[in-house]
Amino acid sequence: MAAEDYEAGDVKWNQETKAVAVRTVFPDIPSLADRQWGVMTIDNGGHYSTYAQVESWLDMVPGEQPEQPEPEPEPEPEPEPEPEP
Repeated sequence: MAAEDYEAGDVKWNQETKAVAVRTVFPDIPSLADRQWGVMTIDNGGHYSTYAQVESWLDMVPGEQPEQPEPEPEPEPEPEPEPEP
């Protein structure tokens, strides 16, 4: 989605850092771009942010779990060498 597709109150989630971002009421204009998203982190408090900084975060829908990326398959174990007779 593009920056202008989000409405005030929409939420994004950074799966790696566990931070969340809430779309603010500030309009999508260059002079207020750095206040478009209110970000709350688990270890460094809150701050305002631009859409570019949260664009790659997962979109969240209240009451639903965010989609998780598919886990990478575990590598197959290497076969053990056969003992010599």
